[in-house]
Amino acid sequence: MTHRQTLPPGIHIILGDSAAGSFKQAFDAADRLLIDRDWLSAGPTPPRTNLAEWQRARQDFWFGDHPDGLEELSSFANLNDNIARLVSAGQINLWTSTSVTEQLFIVSTLQLLEFCGGDAQRVRVITFDRTRTGGTIRAAGEINPEQFQDFPEPQRLSPQELDDYRAAWSALSSPEPSGIDGFANRRPNANAHLKRAIEFMKRRYPSRASGLSHFDMRLLRAVRTNPNAARVIGRVLVEDSEDGDFVGDSWLFDRMYRMHDLPTPLLTLTPRDAPMRETQVTLTPFGLDVLEGRASSYPTNPIDDWVGGVRLSSRDGSLWFNDGGRLIAA
Repeated sequence: MTHRQTLPPGIHIILGDSAAGSFKQAFDAADRLLIDRDWLSAGPTPPRTNLAEWQRARQDFWFGDHPDGLEELSSFANLNDNIARLVSAGQINLWTSTSVTEQLFIVSTLQLLEFCGGDAQRVRVITFDRTRTGGTIRAAGEINPEQFQDFPEPQRLSPQELDDYRAAWSALSSPEPSGIDGFANRRPNANAHLKRAIEFMKRRYPSRASGLSHFDMRLLRAVRTNPNAARVIGRVLVEDSEDGDFVGDSWLFDRMYRMHDLPTPLLTLTPRDAPMRETQVTLTPFGLDVLEGRASSYPTNPIDDWVGGVRLSSRDGSLWFNDGGRLIAA
């Protein structure tokens, strides 16, 4: 059943400015819209024990040496600046889809609401997964204004569904990976999109064979056929969009820099500090050896990274690897 009517009551929350732009074109309700601008598919996601510290950790991850970007995010519509509106709303409508980022958006928003004293029973989820012609919708950013107006029936989450999302947050934010490994087996009745999202987080762990994550290897493979950083990143984004695993171009560009700055580099970026479109990238001989399976980046190079709540550090001896889909300690 679909609606061509007025919006449900309460506030509306959506992931990303692209989706928010289409929502605003579809409905005259900008004053009731909150935007989550934080993709939890990348970077540190520790437990929320202190909200300000948690938000600071995420901001440091995305902006680092560019704090001016925070000013662009602060607004009447920014979710993190409107916690009081979230908690006090009579009904909370999450507009979402099926991708990894969208499922983690649901996970995080529910946990944020309950962490701040709100009632998850007031949440309704509006999930877009197919167009009327049968096409797949993976992210809210793919929905045009006309599709927004033809929105699916808002769904209240059952106690079992809420419990599955709470378990997913615990798995994502845990300082060790056992919650992610085997999540689908422990939660067989959880919705398939949520189980896939948690499973795909394993891609962020370095492979036991190569010492690199799924996305690092994707970048090396794409560099082999194209020397322009923007085109390399575009190719990787397109390839992984088929799986609904979105990470963003800035994060992938940062991964390139990390592989350039290793003690034994895998990539060479020229010039070093140019914009993405102006950067040329080539494989080093060692990078080619890793790509073709003749060598592993680790232990030649150290590992210092985050996957959800897990800090990976070869210096501290805190390492887990993806061994054919199983997460194992070093």
